Amino acid sequence: MERTVWNDQRLDDRFDQIDRQLEELRAELRDGFRQMRADTDAGFREMRGELTAMRRDLHTGMLAMLGATIAVLVAIIANAF
Repeated sequence: MERTVWNDQRLDDRFDQIDRQLEELRAELRDGFRQMRADTDAGFREMRGELTAMRRDLHTGMLAMLGATIAVLVAIIANAF
């Protein structure tokens, strides 16, 4: 079995390769985090829009119930006289 000789040039080449791979990994992580942040921001914007619509629907329902309550009270008062 032949033994591999590790000289300075070979070590430098190997560590250069490791450095490139680490830089690629860092770039992938940065891109992944950017995409995750964009997806999260989009999700929160969508949720905020849905909550705004729900709040509007609740206010509309409350106004309708208030109007119906007033109409019932007016009918009761009108029937009493």
